[in-house]
Amino acid sequence: VQVTLLNDLTVEYAQGNYSLYDDKLFIVKEGDYYPVNTAVKKFTIQYPASATAKALYTFQAGYPKIGDHHEGTYYEQLASNNQIQFLKWMHKKVRQIEGYGGSGEKKLVDITEYYLFDVNNKKLISMGNKINANQIKSGLISINNSYESTLQSKNIKSESDLIVLIKELP
Repeated sequence: VQVTLLNDLTVEYAQGNYSLYDDKLFIVKEGDYYPVNTAVKKFTIQYPASATAKALYTFQAGYPKIGDHHEGTYYEQLASNNQIQFLKWMHKKVRQIEGYGGSGEKKLVDITEYYLFDVNNKKLISMGNKINANQIKSGLISINNSYESTLQSKNIKSESDLIVLIKELP
């Protein structure tokens, strides 16, 4: 885990974990989990993507307040360029599921929200909890009008489509 503190000091740890339930970063030492109680600007954590490959995930705080999220909220950076960052906020929550004719059960459910961050104007734009081509196009055009002509030839259906597009945009 690579952790960047608010003063831009970068620290490396052998193992770490980010809890989507607690929204906290933990450092793992000798099998014990220790919460990071210092203000963290950004961290990169490695998780297995498959049996043979590992994926890097970068989370960053410091974005403007939007809805219930504040400057300390961590967003996963999915893609970025000089003008735009494509972000994903994830959380896990225990929800009571009521069953027919009996008592309910508790399940852990995933909550996901997507955002575009306008780097120049320091503004977060909510894209909702699903990738919606029209919402994405209007969000990108609100950041830069010149994207409209590029977007006409693009068919954005998924998170991965938008990641590729943002990496291609100037």
